[in-house]
Amino acid sequence: MKRLLIYSLVLTLLMLCLAGCGRNGSDFSFVSDDTVWGDGQESAETAAPKQTKKVKKEKKTAVSQAPEAKEDETVRKNDDVTIVEGPQDGSARTAIDTQFYSVSVPKDWEGNYTYELDYQPQGGYFLAFYELKDHQSFGGGTVMTIGLYPEGEDYSYLPDYKQYGTLTTPDGSYHIVILYPTDFQYTTENASVYEKMADQIPNVLDTIKASDGCTIRKA
Repeated sequence: MKRLLIYSLVLTLLMLCLAGCGRNGSDFSFVSDDTVWGDGQESAETAAPKQTKKVKKEKKTAVSQAPEAKEDETVRKNDDVTIVEGPQDGSARTAIDTQFYSVSVPKDWEGNYTYELDYQPQGGYFLAFYELKDHQSFGGGTVMTIGLYPEGEDYSYLPDYKQYGTLTTPDGSYHIVILYPTDFQYTTENASVYEKMADQIPNVLDTIKASDGCTIRKA
């Protein structure tokens, strides 16, 4: 009887303790490494950082300011060059002013030629002259190209070229190389115009002048 009474008291005390823990105990929870948070998203602390998209910046080339027009001259901008049309050096010529140098073509080329100025990161600067009609009709008409190759770059693989000299600029030094076409670039219809332009190439090259801040040393 005495043992039964003690057992009842112990059982009663145990039940009271359990009830008290249920009312006053703390609520603990366990979060595993695989826990998924609201809407299937990981927590901000464990989520992988978002990748930032890199934007490639195009290299921009500066162009010298257009010179003021003198008497009997016309100055206009065309793409990356400044065109000065009118009497230069005592005769009627069209001067093309690029970033590092200028070059003049005879006035009678007007209406018969076009040009393209191109920059290639792995090559250099290229100013190409074309006979207009054949260039428009089939992409030919190449008369010559003035190429600037960064110092140390190999250009000996070119099929037909002449080293004109060295151009020193604030950005570095370049080899001035004149590139000539190796195949027929003109049709019979425009042969006389093309051949006249080709014959005048030496005179055109004699007009190459360095821009302000640059120097040219001929080969």
